[in-house]
Amino acid sequence: GTRLAARDCQFTPAPGRAPVSVVGTGCVVELTECRFSGADVTAVRLGKGAVARLRECDFAPFMAPAITVSNPGTTLDVSDCRFAGTSGHAVLAEDAASARVTGCRFEGYQSERWTAVIAVSSGSTVDVSGCTFGPMTAHGVFVRGGSSARVDNCGFTESAELATVFAMDDHSALQVTGCRFTAITGRGVEVNDGAVAEIGDCELQALGELAPVY
Repeated sequence: GTRLAARDCQFTPAPGRAPVSVVGTGCVVELTECRFSGADVTAVRLGKGAVARLRECDFAPFMAPAITVSNPGTTLDVSDCRFAGTSGHAVLAEDAASARVTGCRFEGYQSERWTAVIAVSSGSTVDVSGCTFGPMTAHGVFVRGGSSARVDNCGFTESAELATVFAMDDHSALQVTGCRFTAITGRGVEVNDGAVAEIGDCELQALGELAPVY
């Protein structure tokens, strides 16, 4: 039942420790206009039924997931935030957690290994709307392990190498509507290994030799 509200704060993580960790049913954290600077640990960690609401926060840069949400009943609502210059996930939802990401900017994602800006796994669900992604060499949204994601009215630009939106594994589901893919040299949307996707009212502009939808 613990509650925390913070506004206009600067968080600099110590090695190996998340500066904000919220665990337990009924625990709620609200962060507004807060700034998190680079670390190899998660900035905000949620679990076991906790709830977090983040507004107009800034994350730059991060090698580990900036925000991790896990376990059934755990909920993240992040809006109008900026994530920049990062090689780890911006948001990682796993183990049947849920997240909503609205109006956020994801810039300068560079990856030398498998990664995704928003990663959804192990039966989790994520709604992404009104966000902008790019430039980047990482997946924008990656869905696997029986998870689902709805991506609506988002813009993806200057994406290379890895598929911008990717779904894999049986029982994984992806819905992409009203999105714009411009200056894409990798694939725009890729679906394989038994996943299911619905794509509607999107614009895809491929610059490379790969099919924009695969």
